[in-house]
Amino acid sequence: MSECFSKKHLGNPISDMMEFGNKNADIVITTFISLRCTHCRKVVNDVINLLTQFPKRFLWRVVIDGVYHPAMPEDVFAKINARQLNLLRLYHQDKKQCMKALRGWNIMRNNIKDAYLIAAYRHQLEMLQSKNISHYPHIWVNDYIFPKEYTIKDLLCMQDEIIQLR
Repeated sequence: MSECFSKKHLGNPISDMMEFGNKNADIVITTFISLRCTHCRKVVNDVINLLTQFPKRFLWRVVIDGVYHPAMPEDVFAKINARQLNLLRLYHQDKKQCMKALRGWNIMRNNIKDAYLIAAYRHQLEMLQSKNISHYPHIWVNDYIFPKEYTIKDLLCMQDEIIQLR
């Protein structure tokens, strides 16, 4: 198992990630997803199923890619990233509703005018750009890059081995 999970990511974590599950879990799944990616949708559903089956065993952190440029005006940024901002708003209001929206990939394009939320998401995207992620979904498990040969469902069989990687 240690050969498969040998590549640890480098760099600082991204602040204000959405988190679902047990904050004291033995296994932390970090996903970087795009709302335009069909593979991401499957990963999201698989992670939500894991959390449903094993609510104490897993913590899921998620960052959603969006469109970012430092010079982009706030109103343009908010309009282009309306779905992502709506998910963040839902997350802050009701995590269960946010997870339901993620599971169904049914994310509204509400017009968000919350300056704090917009600034926080801009910061998240700025940090995401520094990670140079070349594909989505991009997954870490306990800070190790999740091998492409595996699926999230494989974590069910590998739980004990992954905990030992720490």
